[in-house]
Amino acid sequence: ENPHAYDENGFCSKCGAYEPATQNTDDVYEIDNAGKLYWFAGLVNGTLDGVTQNTAAHAKLTADLQLDGKNHTWASIGTESKPYTGTMDGQNHHISDFYLKTSESYQGLFGACENATIQNMTVDGTLEIQEGNDSFGLIGIAKSGNISNVTSNLIITETGGAVAHVGGVVGDIIYYNKTGAIVKDCIFGGSISMHTSIDCI
Repeated sequence: ENPHAYDENGFCSKCGAYEPATQNTDDVYEIDNAGKLYWFAGLVNGTLDGVTQNTAAHAKLTADLQLDGKNHTWASIGTESKPYTGTMDGQNHHISDFYLKTSESYQGLFGACENATIQNMTVDGTLEIQEGNDSFGLIGIAKSGNISNVTSNLIITETGGAVAHVGGVVGDIIYYNKTGAIVKDCIFGGSISMHTSIDCI
C-alpha cells in the first residue's frame, strides 16, 4: 500500500510529504505542481530523507504553480554554504502565492546561487523579513551565473531591524572568479518597504 496520498497540488493528505519530481530523458526534473517544487528545494538543500543532496540539479516548470505558501513552509532553494548551481527554466510559467517569513539571511524563492541559470518565470507573493539580516529578493544572493526573463511581483517588507541588500529580483550580486551574475530582461513589479536599511536596496 502506498503510504502517501498526494493531492492535485502535490502534498500528501496523510502526512504532508511532498510529491517527488521525476527526471526526463535529459535528466531534468519536471515540475507541474507545488509539492514537486518543495521537493526540489529539499533535493537541492539536502533535507529529504533517503535522498542524496544535489545542488546542481536541473529543473523546468511544465505548468503554472500555486504554492499555498501560508500553509506550507518554504525553504529557499540553495544556502550560503551549499548554493544552487543548476538550471531552473520556468518555460514562461507563473508561480503564485509564494510566502516566506524569515529572520535568516540569503532568502527568497532561491536563497543562494552560484553559476546557476534562472530564467523564464513570473513569481507573485510575499517576503516578510523579521529581523535585520542580509540578502533578500526573489533570489537572495547570486555569485556569477545568469538570470533572465524573470518577473518578480514580490511584496517585500521588513518588520524589525536594519537590513542590507534587498532587491526585487536579486538582493545581492557577488563577484566570483572575476565575474558577477548577469541579470537581463527582468522586471520587478512588486514593492519594497523597509524601516531601516544599512546598505543597498
